[in-house]
Amino acid sequence: MGRTSKEIAWIAGLLEGEGCFSFDRRAVIQLAMTDKDVVKKAAKLFGASLTGPYLRASSWSSAAAYGKNSYWTGCFASKAIGWMMMIYLFMGKRRQQKIKSIIKQWRKQPAHPWAIGKTSIHRERRA
Repeated sequence: MGRTSKEIAWIAGLLEGEGCFSFDRRAVIQLAMTDKDVVKKAAKLFGASLTGPYLRASSWSSAAAYGKNSYWTGCFASKAIGWMMMIYLFMGKRRQQKIKSIIKQWRKQPAHPWAIGKTSIHRERRA
């Protein structure tokens, strides 16, 4: 499903302030915050699920210190790479550098035969 430029700009702004981009054997975008409606909207755009509420101390949320519930969503692997490519131009310099680094690591990975044809971004197009 295609995304509108308004949706892409919205998620980029949200992730610039609240998101986490990482690479640990696969590309990851994570979002955790106390505003359930906002996380739910992001999850819908990602085509992902909303998890929570969580009321505990963790590395990604200080909400437990204030007695608030946290909600989480994210996307992984090729889906995360696709989103990183879509939002790249909307991001600040630090986030752009992080995204470049993740895409570089992703491109170095060998293709997994079981994944070819099942993702929105195929490894054959990486060259």
